[in-house]
Amino acid sequence: MRVLLVASVSVLSLLAPVPASAAGCAWTSTALPLPEGTSFSQITGAAIDGSHVVGTGVATPWRDVVLLWHNGSVESQPLAPGEFAADVNSSGTVLINSSQGRARRAGVDLNPLPGAGYAFAVALNNSGTTVGNSGRTVAIWPGGLG
Repeated sequence: MRVLLVASVSVLSLLAPVPASAAGCAWTSTALPLPEGTSFSQITGAAIDGSHVVGTGVATPWRDVVLLWHNGSVESQPLAPGEFAADVNSSGTVLINSSQGRARRAGVDLNPLPGAGYAFAVALNNSGTTVGNSGRTVAIWPGGLG
């Protein structure tokens, strides 16, 4: 019994969160406003410099919207059924995926690789280069296309 108790305490101490200050960084939380009539939101990406944050929300009447926060304000744009925001870069370029297997960056479709039936984008950098997958292959879509 003593061995089990000691092992349990040891494992629990490994799982205990380390305060941010102990890890050498300091976190600051900021409340993000929601547009009038938005009842739910989920953050899905942020620019590396923290200048833009993107997410998906549900607005009244019942419809999905992409939410883009920048400088303390938020913009809301309707999404087509099955679409959701994936990421954003420091210039505010938004990456969108859909349940139909399509991805777009700044309104420009990211085409599936030849022979693949879908494109799914995961992240983009400040030059617009986007990574994700197409079929069963890792894909990189070069920047400068939107």
